[in-house]
Amino acid sequence: MRAHAIAAVLIAAAVIAPRAEAGRGTASLKYLADKTDAVVIVDVAKGRKSPVFRKGFELASDKLPLLGTVKLAQIDTVIVGRMSSDDTVIVVEGKVDALLADAKKRSTASGTHGAVTFWTTAEGDVALIDKRLVIATIGTMGQVIDRAADKKRAKGPARVRTWLAGAAGAPTIVVAAAPAGQVAKDLAKQFGAAPQVATISLGMTSHLTFELRAVFGDDATAASAEAALTKAAAADTKDRLEAFVGKDFADSIQVDRDGGTVRGSAVMTADEVDKVLGVARMLM
Repeated sequence: MRAHAIAAVLIAAAVIAPRAEAGRGTASLKYLADKTDAVVIVDVAKGRKSPVFRKGFELASDKLPLLGTVKLAQIDTVIVGRMSSDDTVIVVEGKVDALLADAKKRSTASGTHGAVTFWTTAEGDVALIDKRLVIATIGTMGQVIDRAADKKRAKGPARVRTWLAGAAGAPTIVVAAAPAGQVAKDLAKQFGAAPQVATISLGMTSHLTFELRAVFGDDATAASAEAALTKAAAADTKDRLEAFVGKDFADSIQVDRDGGTVRGSAVMTADEVDKVLGVARMLM
C-alpha cells in the first residue's frame, strides 16, 4: 500500500467528518520532530466498527481504487505528523508485514541508518521501526530513526501531547494544528484572530460527533472569535445547513467559551451522514 493511500484514508474519514498519554497510537509520537505543526491520529481499530467510518472509506475507495488494497482489519492506528509542507512522517501500527513487503518490491534504493534498513519508494523512505511501518519524506529517515532511539523524548514533542490533551473524550479521529502562514491570516480575517492551536475531535459510532477547541492568546480575542462563530452558525447559515444536511444537525450546533478557549460542537445522525455522503458521491 502506498503512502498516499494511507493519507487518503485519513482525508476520507475527516471529510465525513483519552488524553494524549493514554490514547491509542500516542506511543508513536516519538517519531515526530519537535517542530511538528500539525498531527492527525486515526484510531482505525475503533473506526472499523463504525458504520459512519466504513461508509466514508467506501466512498473514498470509489474515487481512489488504490484504497481497495487497504485492509482495515490489519491496521490499528495511523498517525500523520507534518513538520513543514515538504516534511511529513506517517506511522502505521498493526499487522504491517504485507505493507512492508509491498514497499520493498517497489523500492528504487535502500539504505541503513544505525541498525535500521529503509527502502526508498516514490512515496517516501519506508522502514520497520519497533514493529511499526514508518514512511518519511525522502532523505529524512535518518532523523526519524534517531528520534525514535532517543529515550529522552520517548513521549514525543511536548507541545503535540498538550494539543492532543485537548481532544474531547476518546474520539476516532483527532486533528490538531498550530495555524501558521496563510491559514493563520485567513482565520484572523474571518474570526478577528488566529488561534494558537486548534483541535478537532471526531467521534464515529452509528452517528458522527464533532468538537472543535480553539485556544487563543487571551480572553478578549477568544470572545471575538466566539462572537464570529456564533454569528456564522445562526440565522441564514443554519437554514442552509438544515437544507443541506438536516434539522437535527443544524439544531445541534453549539458554540461557547471558557476563558481563552472557544468550543464548537455538533452531531450528525446516521440518516444525515447518508444524505451528505450521497451528495458527495454525486459530486465526485
